[in-house]
Amino acid sequence: MRRWWVERRLGCFRLRHTRPPGRCHDSLAVEHVTASSILLVSARWCKPLITALVIGALSTARAGERIESIYWAGERPAGLYTAVSQFKPAVCQPVLDSLNKAFSIGKERRADYPGFTSQPDLFLASDLELPWTLKLVGSPDAPEVALERLEYAPANIGGRTVFLYRRTFEVRNTAFGDLSVNRLIISNMPLPSSPADHRLDPKILKGIPGQEISLDNEKLEAANSAENVAMPSGKRSANAYFLLNAVAVAGQPFVLAINAAEAGNAAPREIDGSVNLYVLQLHSAANMHLVCHFLGR
Repeated sequence: MRRWWVERRLGCFRLRHTRPPGRCHDSLAVEHVTASSILLVSARWCKPLITALVIGALSTARAGERIESIYWAGERPAGLYTAVSQFKPAVCQPVLDSLNKAFSIGKERRADYPGFTSQPDLFLASDLELPWTLKLVGSPDAPEVALERLEYAPANIGGRTVFLYRRTFEVRNTAFGDLSVNRLIISNMPLPSSPADHRLDPKILKGIPGQEISLDNEKLEAANSAENVAMPSGKRSANAYFLLNAVAVAGQPFVLAINAAEAGNAAPREIDGSVNLYVLQLHSAANMHLVCHFLGR
């Protein structure tokens, strides 16, 4: 049986996986066997029952079930995404088709995903993605223990061959809780060769030269294809973390982006259970434009 907590914040209510902080009257426990079953509400510490919330949850319990399979079953169901807008259909349709294929991480590959670093691939893995080479990064105190993922692949940007580096790791104690996030770096330098099973020293991450891709979350949510959604070099949106992947369509690179707080916090805990996925044409780290907007639920 899974337990959810109903949390009241700023006059609104939402579902959480963990007991929220605060006084007794701020929360109560909600238990359910499956997402489609009737919710059994029990006031563990508090007498009031939030009837309106329970009725709403019953009427929309099925809405987020497909998203829930990512968190509870560790797999992405087929047909998860639908198109909201397609500014370049010749790009959007093959990307949408690839993302709508079922994806799961087999037992033989689970060691490649330390901690909770599987979430970005469960949302964004695609058969159009760049041919990533994976390296696990060791813990500073225990090099034999993998701490995060580092992937790299060649890409053609503006007729120039570069290397994209994709980091996958956890950010703890953010305003949205602990999040699984990605960072993408455009570099001219390949990673020095090493044995396939060699754990990289975390210090090497600071030595990767290049420009990090940073997105303006407000512009991204505006979904305007004419707007450059990249942040100026060296700047980052406050509290804006993303799940990121890179794909190639007709030899051109595109970035897939989902707000990490939406994927890791809102989607599994809100009743409607949905995420917004943006496909961005990568001209440079400082120049990216929206070409597709998908909704996953």
